[in-house]
Amino acid sequence: MENFRFYWDEYVANREKHEDYYNVMENYSDTPILNEIIRYLNEKFPNWNTNSGIGFYAAEFVSDIIDEFESYLNYNDSEEEENEDCEANEEDFTKKELEFLHQTISSYYTTTLENFEHRFNMYSIDEFEAYLESLIENEVDEKKIAELEDLSQEAYDKMYDEFKIKLKEKIVYDFKSDIVFD
Repeated sequence: MENFRFYWDEYVANREKHEDYYNVMENYSDTPILNEIIRYLNEKFPNWNTNSGIGFYAAEFVSDIIDEFESYLNYNDSEEEENEDCEANEEDFTKKELEFLHQTISSYYTTTLENFEHRFNMYSIDEFEAYLESLIENEVDEKKIAELEDLSQEAYDKMYDEFKIKLKEKIVYDFKSDIVFD
């Protein structure tokens, strides 16, 4: 029973940390809107869901795009009711709806990318410092510990650059699975 409690606590903490992703996947998985957003992002911004793109902002970004599009549809639906126009099929997007969706994604993406790049730089420094600390804490060789603690600026920079490259390749959200492990 203790193992179940541990896993449950871990799941709850993970769910809270990645709330936007879980909400998107629970409410929009395999829907036309999510499929179109993912398709367009993959086409226009191939690295969008890595840390070279908008990384850990991706779930919030997709959620915001869906909200913006739904607001657009609700606004247009109320106008159509006033004008007594015909209703659109929910499965198909009109040309006007696709234009709005694609323009919104492109516009929001540029701003989100700029914000993410600043946040990612701070994040990568924090992660690198934690990584170095873990290397020092887990090392048993006193000589190796001393080397890690006394890195030259050049060695530190090189190690950081290599760490950051690997961190940039990481995909935080794949928009395929229902669970996020980080």
